[in-house]
Amino acid sequence: MSKKAIKRTLEDLIDDDGESSDLSPNEWEGNISMAMDSKISATKQIKQNNNENFNKKKKQKPKFYSGLRKLSRCLILVIDFSIAMNRADLKPSRLTVTIRCLEQFIKDFFDQNPISQLGIVLLRNGIADKVSDLSANATAHIAALKEAITSVDGAPSLQNGLIVARSILNLMPSHMSREVLIVFGSLTTTDPTNIFDTINLMKDDSIICSVIGLSAEVYICRAIAKNTEGTYTVCENAEHLNKLFSDHITPPTLQQRANQTALITMGFPKQIKSNAFCRCHSTNVKLSFECPQCEFKYCSIPVDCSICGLTLVSSTNLARSYHFLFPVTTIQEIQTKDKKCNGCQRMIEFNTNQCRNCQSFFCDDCNNFIIEVLHNCPGCVAK
Repeated sequence: MSKKAIKRTLEDLIDDDGESSDLSPNEWEGNISMAMDSKISATKQIKQNNNENFNKKKKQKPKFYSGLRKLSRCLILVIDFSIAMNRADLKPSRLTVTIRCLEQFIKDFFDQNPISQLGIVLLRNGIADKVSDLSANATAHIAALKEAITSVDGAPSLQNGLIVARSILNLMPSHMSREVLIVFGSLTTTDPTNIFDTINLMKDDSIICSVIGLSAEVYICRAIAKNTEGTYTVCENAEHLNKLFSDHITPPTLQQRANQTALITMGFPKQIKSNAFCRCHSTNVKLSFECPQCEFKYCSIPVDCSICGLTLVSSTNLARSYHFLFPVTTIQEIQTKDKKCNGCQRMIEFNTNQCRNCQSFFCDDCNNFIIEVLHNCPGCVAK
């Protein structure tokens, strides 16, 4: 085909009517570039809208839940360590993101629940492996998770995980709430017998089982949460997963059938700044806490004395545990703008919150910080 024929064919494609076209030879490239720019700008607008919606959800005010709660909690983390956790839908992998979120969750859990205990059970190769006993030592739990991060293998078994968690929680006294939090990334479970029999046993023992899913919704996970009065959620991304973990920091509300009160014996140990033999680690420490009943020393509190069984706590531990029972309810939203926030000292542009007692004004960010972290109105405390 000659050059003139090729040129004529291109002109026909540009102008189907056969009339002379005003487009220059390179102008059609500019049209394509404009179309691509329009598509890119539309994609950016969609992402911006999604981020705005997510930020609105993230800035929602904390909810207050009425009902009876227990100050002392026993929580077993049952974590999926099967090969499904190596998938990269959460960057760099499900396991890496989960471990990172769990480290923060463990720290926040003991910060808000100082007289509670936590244990860790891993699901791999069809068995349940307990890697961390029930204790209030956050450092030991995080170290156990980091040590086991390279041992992902096989398929998970939800039934074996529930059996091990039940055997641990059945030894706990009645004044402590018994909970299980399952982090499940697989779509299948390899169980030795009928798992519904185990679920019924968990229900009879008043053990609350909640599940956080990393993949699609699984029927058996929904059945576990529903029958044991727990919750079942599925994460969307790494930030959403972190939020789902933070929702389990607050103690669960007990049902009517479990509304029983019990007196708890606690001891306030004396701090000793001299060389002493630590009972829990069998080592010499420079700073220890002496049990007021049997006079044995421990390196940290809160802890249950292994000799007399007395729960050793400090006054600050006990005070922080009461925050969930008495939330800050004096701050309410009012229809007023152009007020100065008494927290960050900035002008409030949107929602204004005012304390009914001290008449202080707070923005949404400071209000959330007061409710979730401080647990006290700074204006009322200052007076």
